[in-house]
Amino acid sequence: MDCPSCYEYFDDIDRIPRNLNCGHTFCEMCLIKIEQQRLTVCPICRATIAKPFKPKKLPKNFIALDYAQR
Repeated sequence: MDCPSCYEYFDDIDRIPRNLNCGHTFCEMCLIKIEQQRLTVCPICRATIAKPFKPKKLPKNFIALDYAQR
């Protein structure tokens, strides 16, 4: 499985899959870029991102991580 933003495969080091409150999953690196740009909406569905927005504290998507590691 890959990130819909950068198209890199998820991993458990830099590209950890994280869930937004809308249910979409992005890698941690892309979420950090989204945070730095101060975007307040999901790039896919435009749902509002819950504040405070801290990428490293968002829940991991263990299913996506498991598929990526296989």
